[in-house]
Amino acid sequence: MYNLALKYLSPFVLLGIILAAAYFYYTNTQSRIESLASQNTTLSQQNLSYQSQIQRLSNDINRITNEQRLLQQRLQQSEKYYNELLATFRRHDFTNLVLQRPGLIERRVNDATKQVFEDLESITRND
Repeated sequence: MYNLALKYLSPFVLLGIILAAAYFYYTNTQSRIESLASQNTTLSQQNLSYQSQIQRLSNDINRITNEQRLLQQRLQQSEKYYNELLATFRRHDFTNLVLQRPGLIERRVNDATKQVFEDLESITRND
């Protein structure tokens, strides 16, 4: 009788174990799917944030490159003007000119110095 009960009940027990395992697998898989979907949403939002940051940095790099190019052009213009001024000073003997006409040179030098100081002040002002 014991063998007979074991013979007829064992397929049901085995089926019950298989069904319990399938139910556990299903619920575990659903939980994982929900967790992964939530993580996917978070990562998608972070990706969008990172993409916008990358775009901003790219725009900043372009802007800085353009500003650097402008500054380089201004530097070249300043160097050209500097070289022209040096050539002017080399052509004229200011020591001899100052000794011959001190009033004429003194006034021009004072006016030019005043203009340079005013330019410096306007450039460095915190307005």
